[in-house]
Amino acid sequence: MSKRITPQQLSERITSRPGLTTDIAYGEYTSRQRQYLPFRCDVCGVTSQKTLQAFERGSLCSRCHPNSSSQAELEIGDFIQSLGFEVSRNNRRVISPKEIDVLVEERSFGLEYEGLFWHSEAGGKAPSAHLHKTRECERMGIALLRVYADQWRTKRPIVESMVRHRLGLSKNRIHGRQCTVAEVSGQTAAHFMDRSHMYGSTAAGKAFGLTCNGDLVAVITLRVPRQRRHRELGLVEIARFASAPNTVVLGGFQKLLPHADEWARAREFSGMISYADLDTGTGGVYLKAGFDLIGETGPSYWYTNGVDRLDRFKYRAKQGRSEREVAGESGVYRIYGAGSRIFTRNF
Repeated sequence: MSKRITPQQLSERITSRPGLTTDIAYGEYTSRQRQYLPFRCDVCGVTSQKTLQAFERGSLCSRCHPNSSSQAELEIGDFIQSLGFEVSRNNRRVISPKEIDVLVEERSFGLEYEGLFWHSEAGGKAPSAHLHKTRECERMGIALLRVYADQWRTKRPIVESMVRHRLGLSKNRIHGRQCTVAEVSGQTAAHFMDRSHMYGSTAAGKAFGLTCNGDLVAVITLRVPRQRRHRELGLVEIARFASAPNTVVLGGFQKLLPHADEWARAREFSGMISYADLDTGTGGVYLKAGFDLIGETGPSYWYTNGVDRLDRFKYRAKQGRSEREVAGESGVYRIYGAGSRIFTRNF
């Protein structure tokens, strides 16, 4: 791709605004709109990824200026609009008086962009707010996808793939009957999930995949449940299921499931459990596969420093200090998600 600017012009652009610094070299620069460059805040030292275009338009440090995340929301809306859809932004009509950031009415699809400060406790957001909005959208027939600021910054290709899928525009459509089931190594499964799943890989004991024309197009991973009561019931947990980016495998989950069942029965598990993340879906694939909905977890949460979401287990209570005290001493605050629905199936 042509750089289209000279080294001097690049230098002038990245030094045109005080407060943010980047060490990008001219030979590493390729695109003003598509390439993300590391800009370091001269005040707090936090490095964030921004395009040169966003930087020139005034994008600020997300920690020092936590309310400057609207540019990303505009980018998401522009992306959806570029797919050929009419987009309603900041819609307050469908679930009045609440707002849907980006709405595609012809596909009954909504997207919420969650800046990490203003959607946290520090920004005044109630723990159940995201769950309530998800439920209200579902009641009105709107499939809501929630995207957090760190996901758009670090996993934009996965987010864009999910949006295309929700809008019926996945580039590759494959029938499960075209695929072959095979066992997948832990390393291969982890790599697949890191490039395909919104939350990346997680520890698992077994993995099966679907291949088509030599390509791995879907993976399911299994593990012993973390919760003691589910272990005592003899359940095996579906840790992750995902299709390759920009790919939909019709009937893929149903094709993998019998192989997961056979493996689990051979190890004397009595049934299966899985969780459907309500920030990204409602678990319809489990109902179609014969699972029973047994409840919801309630709102989930992480901690955030205004730039990233951090696993809550990093701030466990210790040495007589509560979890909140440990988190407070670290300068982080809670940000809540919608939680998950719980599905089980007996063998």
